[in-house]
Amino acid sequence: MKIVIGFIENSEGQILVTRRALNTPMGGYWELPGGKIEAFETPQAALVREIKEELNLDVLSCENIAVLEDNDTF
Repeated sequence: MKIVIGFIENSEGQILVTRRALNTPMGGYWELPGGKIEAFETPQAALVREIKEELNLDVLSCENIAVLEDNDTF
């Protein structure tokens, strides 16, 4: 499975993080927005979709996309 993660920084250098719902795996943990890339999607399209689904935000631009396999460590 491939995933995409959004690193969203405002003009003051603050990073957007979200907290997982308590009733989900790893509930209560903090994370960067993102999720699974569907078979038919580009990483950019997946990131736009995931941010819209999770946060109801519209992505105006996205760059420097890196794709990770779910078993990658970093």
